Amino acid sequence: MKQNSLVALLIGAIFSTLAIAEQPQISVGQLEGRVPEDDARAAILAGKLNFLGVAGFSLTVPGIDESNCQVARQFVDIIPGTSDVISFENRGVSLSLINSYAFRYNLYMKKYRKQKIIMDCQ
Repeated sequence: MKQNSLVALLIGAIFSTLAIAEQPQISVGQLEGRVPEDDARAAILAGKLNFLGVAGFSLTVPGIDESNCQVARQFVDIIPGTSDVISFENRGVSLSLINSYAFRYNLYMKKYRKQKIIMDCQ
């Protein structure tokens, strides 16, 4: 019986890993020309309901009013390549583009989460 449980656990872990791999993280250099709402829909279909965070001096979650809504860190995926230091490969990407993308993505995700009663804040 324990062996069957272990096999089921391993199979579940493999499928979880594959599902995550199907939804690649979008890095800063890939944001230009992307439609955040389309990416949010794709994430929802893949079962990923996390918000996008922008790393800087502190982590921000554009589109989420943190004074009214506390989002636990485990529900935020940081956009790879964001930081308070501009790296060579990301120097052409404006902070306003990053924040605008995350804002629109998060608003779509927040609307979906509220409809599914996964989130109860404004």
